[in-house]
Amino acid sequence: MSNQLSGHILLVEDDQVNQIVIKGLLIILGCKVSIAKNGEEALSMLMAADASYDVVLMDIGLPDFNGLEVTHQLRQSNAKLKSIYIIALTGHKDEQTCLDNGMNSFIAKPTTKEILYQELKKFLISN
Repeated sequence: MSNQLSGHILLVEDDQVNQIVIKGLLIILGCKVSIAKNGEEALSMLMAADASYDVVLMDIGLPDFNGLEVTHQLRQSNAKLKSIYIIALTGHKDEQTCLDNGMNSFIAKPTTKEILYQELKKFLISN
């Protein structure tokens, strides 16, 4: 896996250890990473006028708005956010629920660099 990816990822994750591990893997893959620690912060970051995220990696078990609620709000918002790629990144194993609620894809935690690469390359440019 020598290819690098190019893109800006918003990682929505409340667990600090997961933030560090997943951000590190994404940086190794060549991605720029921003972190939102809860659903409210994610919505704020995504709705900012200068937001330029290519993919959102969305935890489901967030402390305020859960990942499904955040996804629902994004899909009801402006055209840019309706079409943003949202990948569930969760320890919950109900992939179909995530897809049925507007997410584009699903990655189970814990994950690996290889799994992240295989999923993200569907949505990002490889260098």
